[in-house]
Amino acid sequence: MISSNLCLAEIVLWGIIIISIGVCGFLIVSGYRNKKDAPYALGLPQGSVRAILAVTLILLFILLSIFFLLEGHIKDPQKYVDSILTIVGTLVIAVSSFYFGSKATEQGSKIVKDVFKQVKRRRGYQ
Repeated sequence: MISSNLCLAEIVLWGIIIISIGVCGFLIVSGYRNKKDAPYALGLPQGSVRAILAVTLILLFILLSIFFLLEGHIKDPQKYVDSILTIVGTLVIAVSSFYFGSKATEQGSKIVKDVFKQVKRRRGYQ
């Protein structure tokens, strides 16, 4: 049983390392391939970097939680699992709230800019 836990813990650690290297590699390659006049970060579509960071953070948190659970140093695993599920739920809600909140702010900003342009045109300002 101890060897299987150790094996699972090693798999989780390797998963964390592979995800980290993959995300860093993707961001580095995107940074080199982007156009210097690209309007968004790393030449990726708007919101991509934000989404990559959010998903990566949640995945890393889940993998680290699994690692600590498999290490066996936790006295009450059920309480630990309940806490982890609560935290993961909170993280998912926070990320989705931030995403939709920033979308609403961007849309509101665009509407205000359009209204100001129309007002300037009607008053003869250019």
